Amino acid sequence: MRRLGLVWRVALTVLAALIALQLLAAGGYYLERSRATQSGLKLPLPDQVAALVTLLDRAEPEQRALVLRAVNGVGMRVNLQRDAP
Repeated sequence: MRRLGLVWRVALTVLAALIALQLLAAGGYYLERSRATQSGLKLPLPDQVAALVTLLDRAEPEQRALVLRAVNGVGMRVNLQRDAP
């Protein structure tokens, strides 16, 4: 069996360390991402936003505050603005 030289051993050690570092970074990213999405950083779905707009358009002006209070919660904050952003 042929032995590897010192240069090859160092190169393989550096390569293994880089691969291990990439795996750790990817694992940390995916763990943090799943933790962030589970803690409420989810955006509402487009059909939910469209349904809310339709509901607010059909509601009487005095009922809009009640609709907003019903849909506001931990996952979504909705408010009405008179001026466009």
